Amino acid sequence: MKRYEPCGEDMCEAKDGEYVRFDDLPGWVSTKDRLPEEDFQRRILICWRRVPDQPCEVHVAIFHQPYAHEPQRFESIDDGGWDTAHIEEVSHWMPLPEAPK
Repeated sequence: MKRYEPCGEDMCEAKDGEYVRFDDLPGWVSTKDRLPEEDFQRRILICWRRVPDQPCEVHVAIFHQPYAHEPQRFESIDDGGWDTAHIEEVSHWMPLPEAPK
């Protein structure tokens, strides 16, 4: 699991001693700007901050609303089980590229 270090209110990647804002990394979309389409089959990457003021964790996830009475949420699926990431805990997301043929 790749970790990103915090810098200010945005999460940043340490790269050659410099910090890069997630908003400046190609492909990452802020959840403040837009949420992914709800699709149980579509895998995405999420930047999940489980604990405030701790480094972000990048996970493979889906975005969906499991039941009509429940809110939309991200479900991390990369650790062999399902783990719920609430919208307010995820700062950014990115679609996964197509698999090689």
